[in-house]
Amino acid sequence: MVVYCAVCGEELSRETVTIPMTSHTGGTATCLEKAICEICGHPYGELAPHTPGTEYGADETNHWRTCSICGIKIDNTIGAHDFDGAQNCSVCNVTNFDYFTLTKLDDGSYAIGLNYAHDLPVGAITLPSSFRGAPITKISNGGFAGLYAIMPGKEWTITEIHISEGITTIADMAFAGTADTAIYIPESVTLIDYQAFANMTGSVIFADLVGWSVQECEMHAGPDTGGNIVIPIGEHIPLQDLSAENVFTYISNTYANYRWTKQTD
Repeated sequence: MVVYCAVCGEELSRETVTIPMTSHTGGTATCLEKAICEICGHPYGELAPHTPGTEYGADETNHWRTCSICGIKIDNTIGAHDFDGAQNCSVCNVTNFDYFTLTKLDDGSYAIGLNYAHDLPVGAITLPSSFRGAPITKISNGGFAGLYAIMPGKEWTITEIHISEGITTIADMAFAGTADTAIYIPESVTLIDYQAFANMTGSVIFADLVGWSVQECEMHAGPDTGGNIVIPIGEHIPLQDLSAENVFTYISNTYANYRWTKQTD
């Protein structure tokens, strides 16, 4: 290699000169890919450690922290869920489905109710909006009826029930006989069936009171019907005077034997 003076350009040497290769530089490694050298464009070095995120992975019994970059399980030391009488785990907020029964409907969605064979959740609960990847769209017949929970050795321990957005139907007797409970109904609910809130104590809070009408019903029960059959009769009666002040009386008493239907655009 010929070496020249950088000032005057005179040839200084014809010796072979070995120029050492410089190290790769620049770039930032992640847990998915090595750093990329800003000089030659090649990857170099080692992958970066996983970055703990705020999200958790979970199964029916355990949960773990995941990497915020790649989503891989990186920490299994958190261990079992901590429900302690609550609906959701205090660490990862996953729902304890032991409290509920889920029934698959013809359209692939689910109806939800309480698992009366299990201890009841305590305090305020928010109903889950999905199960096994499918939406929950209905409160089942008698699903949260307090009168079914009144049995030896069991108390009604729920103070609030927040129905999740996406549930459209509240079946007959769904909340009948609940004691001192506040029930919150989202805008997505469009059908409330026969005696859904009959003989309950507490309050019913609608997110939207516009567009509701009622239709009188008859309920037929017996071995020949295969269970309760609710038959609407007569015309729809618009609830033009429905308000936050009278809705509880209407739905638990005055129009308890009616089917409530919400008109949507």
